[in-house]
Amino acid sequence: MDVKSYKLPYLQYPETGKARAQLRNGTVTWRRDRVEKRVWVTVSGQLRDSGPGDGHCARFELWSAARGRGDEVARTKECNGVWQSRSLAVGAGAGGRVVLALRTGGSSATSEELTNPWG
Repeated sequence: MDVKSYKLPYLQYPETGKARAQLRNGTVTWRRDRVEKRVWVTVSGQLRDSGPGDGHCARFELWSAARGRGDEVARTKECNGVWQSRSLAVGAGAGGRVVLALRTGGSSATSEELTNPWG
């Protein structure tokens, strides 16, 4: 098993102004199983909503277009304005791309593309 990790210190939605969703102390870990010819990524960190009563929850998502299986999506949320540890994992998509998205709802998001280090 091959493993490569790096830090993702902070991400917020929206990118500027008052943060309505935040992810801090993130770690991105890619794993490759050469025997099963599988690659997947896990992202862990602390998620926080801007606070209870604002009608929104902080949403943290990972998604990829996995070969032959359609989109693979993992989601979690935090709604109480308290830092909560969260972890999500998905298989690497076509071309090894996975997108991390941070949002409160709707189609707008702060996103970051995570690229398979083994191509």
